[in-house]
Amino acid sequence: MTLFEEFKGKTVAFAACVVPWCLSSLSKLLELRKNDPKVQHNKTVAQFYHSHCTGPEECGRSLLKIRKQAEKESSQTGEDIDDIDTAYLLYNESIIYFHLRQYTKALVILERLFKIVEPIGKLVVNFVIVMIIIIIIHIKHGFWMACWSLA
Repeated sequence: MTLFEEFKGKTVAFAACVVPWCLSSLSKLLELRKNDPKVQHNKTVAQFYHSHCTGPEECGRSLLKIRKQAEKESSQTGEDIDDIDTAYLLYNESIIYFHLRQYTKALVILERLFKIVEPIGKLVVNFVIVMIIIIIIHIKHGFWMACWSLA
């Protein structure tokens, strides 16, 4: 067994224990704070991982709806959306587009995210940078594969 396979197995086991508890806690919290976009966002992401990353289209629609709702509420109240809240929403949207193999959309979101990434923290910044590199490789690989098929 490779180190990667061992890590993946431990990650899956960890998620199997933590995600159901997390969903239960988020459901209770959502009862108290029905219109809180942070709670809705976290529950949507937890449900996505609980389903073993199936249904990315539905998750993407939910995340987009939550982000639009948060932007609408902030424009009505005159308060700016916190960069950190926006950053996490954008990051998770980009992950969904990556799962859907819509690399260009994911890259557009990551480029927007890169402008506000500073307050998030180094770990997420590193994830964003790695995601940008992976997506560019996928886009370039697709371009070269298309060139080869034309020859």
